[in-house]
Amino acid sequence: MATHSFHGKVSFEGGSSSTDGVIKSQLDAGVADAKARANHTGTQTISTISDAQTYIDSRIQLVVDAAPAALDTLNELAAALGDDPNFATTITSSFNDLSGRVDTLEGATSLGAFNATIGDNTAATFAVTHNLNSTDVYVEVIRLSDGQTVFPVTKRTSVNAVSVDFGSTVVGTNSHRVLIRKN
Repeated sequence: MATHSFHGKVSFEGGSSSTDGVIKSQLDAGVADAKARANHTGTQTISTISDAQTYIDSRIQLVVDAAPAALDTLNELAAALGDDPNFATTITSSFNDLSGRVDTLEGATSLGAFNATIGDNTAATFAVTHNLNSTDVYVEVIRLSDGQTVFPVTKRTSVNAVSVDFGSTVVGTNSHRVLIRKN
């Protein structure tokens, strides 16, 4: 049997069949692809990633965060909001309607009460007409910026009016609320 010995380089072309030889550039590309797949950043299908389902389930649980069963899906949340795509606008409108109703009730003289917002950024004294047909009324003045009761001089000028005098202090536009009720 003859022994052959090669001195130098052997050249051949890499193939694509599983029985063909592999050249260095093909080997380098395979190593890079394997590294990318190990970090789940390649084009690997989800079924070949062993911990994919566990990972997805844990992420979903973080979103759900132990919500009650009746509210743990987007569909159930939408149903709870009345399937209203403009829910924020609807709620804001409802609050505004309610605020208007409260203002109406506060101002209802038939209940023996009246309110008015005062302040014009130029005056310190204001005449408030209440139409309660009595000088026996309780007057409270509230600063709207912080809800504090303030104590300007109040005077019952007639059975249907009071005067609110802040002395030398000019009050801002619509800055105070006067509440008047029959005693």
